[in-house]
Amino acid sequence: MTALATSRNFALQKIPPDARMQLLLVILLGLIQGLTEFIPISSTAHMTIYGHLSGMLDPNRPEQWTAIIAVVQLGTLLAVLAYFARDICAIGSDMIR
Repeated sequence: MTALATSRNFALQKIPPDARMQLLLVILLGLIQGLTEFIPISSTAHMTIYGHLSGMLDPNRPEQWTAIIAVVQLGTLLAVLAYFARDICAIGSDMIR
């Protein structure tokens, strides 16, 4: 086994199994957000359906789900801004000229 593979296994062993599952669920939530954000169907609805199916959405604490969705959508906004940063800067500089 290589040193990199050994260090990865060691790092994963430090993470409790419940946290690993939550991490996987959040990664899947991010993928759902990313894949459905730019189609004309609500990505929030897709994430909420996934939240119900995965058990992430606690009906007794809807504010927790709202916060999760807000963070995921903020991540989407930051990713789009980072992707289009050059174009945004070019448009801004052309507007000033």
